[in-house]
Amino acid sequence: MSFLSRLQWLMLLHLLLALLALALSGFSWSVSWSSST
Repeated sequence: MSFLSRLQWLMLLHLLLALLALALSGFSWSVSWSSST
């Protein structure tokens, strides 16, 4: 029970980290693109 909830928490945390990394890469790409023009 507690192991399953912990596994779900880890999966949720990894998903949030992946979304955060994707948003940061997209933001830095848009900043570098706008500054290059």
